[in-house]
Amino acid sequence: MAGRGDAPGRRPRRERHDDEQPRRRRGRWWRAIYGLGIFGALVWFWQQADTFWEHPLAILQGLFWPAFLVYEVFRTLT
Repeated sequence: MAGRGDAPGRRPRRERHDDEQPRRRRGRWWRAIYGLGIFGALVWFWQQADTFWEHPLAILQGLFWPAFLVYEVFRTLT
């Protein structure tokens, strides 16, 4: 019986040594830092909101704060 790696059209699986780290786990630390930044921005913008419609806007600003940051930097540079 053929294993999954022997199926036509599939590459055979490469054996991984114990000291190797899978590729998908490398570089995940920046996602955690970015997530903390988004969470912090959500808290910040939520606390600054006074009216009802400012709270949904605060959620959008918290999620897209890097875009707002780049926009403000470019506006300052011009």
